[in-house]
Amino acid sequence: MKLRKFAIRLPAFATALALLLPTTSYAETGEPNPLPEPLSESRTLTDEEQAVQSLLENYYAAFDSGDSLAMRLLVLDAKPFSQIESGSLDRSWRSYQENHLKPEMEASDKTQHTAGLVQLHTVNNDTAYAIYRLTLNPGMAETSNPSELLATAVLVKSANRWYLQHIHTSSQPQKTRNKRTNLQSPTDTGSKNQTADDAVRSPEP
Repeated sequence: MKLRKFAIRLPAFATALALLLPTTSYAETGEPNPLPEPLSESRTLTDEEQAVQSLLENYYAAFDSGDSLAMRLLVLDAKPFSQIESGSLDRSWRSYQENHLKPEMEASDKTQHTAGLVQLHTVNNDTAYAIYRLTLNPGMAETSNPSELLATAVLVKSANRWYLQHIHTSSQPQKTRNKRTNLQSPTDTGSKNQTADDAVRSPEP
């Protein structure tokens, strides 16, 4: 009976303790959390992790060389392929190629991508998802800083090889402005909140 009472009280105690511990958040500090380091920085990758790491490296190497066909060969199925990028959803490889890939290749011919696997979770024998760190180096002016992103890829295995089926990239948030300053300066256009619905593109027939 005493053990049961203790078990009931334990969650409440843990919650109270968590509330007392000092914590910081992005909203409080205005600073984004540091991105996780790739697994290869701390240990040797397993065979499965290395296979996925090589897949990511080959995919972005093809991007940097402007070879969209080589990228497409690393995607299992073009029609159900999807990508979320910059708040918009492409529901097929063709949509992604026309609306994102081609314009990005034309606008950033010197950009170099570096992908580093952060986490690999195998759902079953032929399905997995990977979280990876993606660095975009402009490779132009010395003053240009690389962009750091986190991305998630849904992977499907076919003929004992991993292929991409979905990618979602997310950039680090910019530093937030002081809310009190925004309230004191209503004429500052930078303090106005702007919202927009995510653009969703329809799949090709």
